[in-house]
Amino acid sequence: MYLIIHWVISLYSWIIFLWAIMSWLPINFSSKFLYWLNWIVEPFINIFRRFIPTFAGIDFSPIIAILVLQFANRGLALIFVQLLQ
Repeated sequence: MYLIIHWVISLYSWIIFLWAIMSWLPINFSSKFLYWLNWIVEPFINIFRRFIPTFAGIDFSPIIAILVLQFANRGLALIFVQLLQ
């Protein structure tokens, strides 16, 4: 069970990373892949955008979102270790 959750969180972190990199590139955002990517990432990123302002035009919300996911992943690992003991 933990491995599935760990895999999903890791995959979502990589999707956010890919989305952040692609947002810096001059790409046609009307493609279906980018529409899907935006649809998957934007709701989670918007949670952090409400609280974290941009600094010098740089949006730090993807970095914070990935950090939150990684902390959640580690926290879940600790919970599962405690449950197995």
